[in-house]
Amino acid sequence: MLALLPTASLCQTDAGTIPTGTPLALAIEQNCPMRTGQPIRAHLLYPVYANNNLLLPKDTIIVGTVVALRPD
Repeated sequence: MLALLPTASLCQTDAGTIPTGTPLALAIEQNCPMRTGQPIRAHLLYPVYANNNLLLPKDTIIVGTVVALRPD
C-alpha cells in the first residue's frame, strides 16, 4: 500500500475525485528497500479518467510513502 500525495502537474485538468482503493498502474523510478515509512517516487503508466474527464495524464509524478506491507 502507498499513501499518495498530489503534486503539481504541467497541464490543467478538471477537478475530480478518484475513489479510495482505485488501483493505479505505476512505474517506480528507482530500486528502494520496502519498509514502512519509505518514501517512493513513481509515474503513472496510463491516464486516469472519470466521467469522460481526464483527471491525471500519463506520466504524472506520484509521490508517497509505504504505509503497510503484506507478504506474498
